[in-house]
Amino acid sequence: MWDTLLAPWGLHITITPKDEIWVCGSSRVKKPDGKGWLITPPDDQWVLKLNPAGEVLSRVPLPLTKTPPGQPSEVSWVHAIAVDSQGNVYLGDIQGKRAQKFVVQRP
Repeated sequence: MWDTLLAPWGLHITITPKDEIWVCGSSRVKKPDGKGWLITPPDDQWVLKLNPAGEVLSRVPLPLTKTPPGQPSEVSWVHAIAVDSQGNVYLGDIQGKRAQKFVVQRP
């Protein structure tokens, strides 16, 4: 259960010695009557990296666009995520109707 983390829209499990779990989604928002959750275009977007125990290793906010598809790196409603062997993240955006590659910056 990720009730306190986010509403997951996409999931990617990297089969590596680290078994990283990557999730894209948005904050969960209760319905005004308090019964259930709102499912609407979200006010925020996040990418999380977790370990198999569900502990958050990294939490990255994504810049939202006001008018899809927006500028490079802006998203509207991400619903797909993948990670390549170099650790770069690919996000599919249903409102922006595009996929984007995010290059991981290494120290």
